[in-house]
Amino acid sequence: MECEICNGKGWFKQANYHHEVMEWVECLDCLAEQKQTKDMVAEAAKIISQTSHERLSKLLATFCTERMEPTRLALMLDNKDYVSLMSFIEVNLK
Repeated sequence: MECEICNGKGWFKQANYHHEVMEWVECLDCLAEQKQTKDMVAEAAKIISQTSHERLSKLLATFCTERMEPTRLALMLDNKDYVSLMSFIEVNLK
């Protein structure tokens, strides 16, 4: 959802009557939302770090097999291309 104050840009123009100019001000609503998101990511990471490595690996492998073309995945697995596999996961999780 886009911010109503700054239209998702993070900054908006506000009148400064003391200096008689318009100035760019950082949107506090967006900052609060970014902080909340960052805090939730940290909390989720703390909880997920308690999960076993095998379970996380299986979860990511299932994600890859469901989202990726089978021939592309097979090629990555045959070549043991860890970098491409992790890049695919990083790009497609967002």
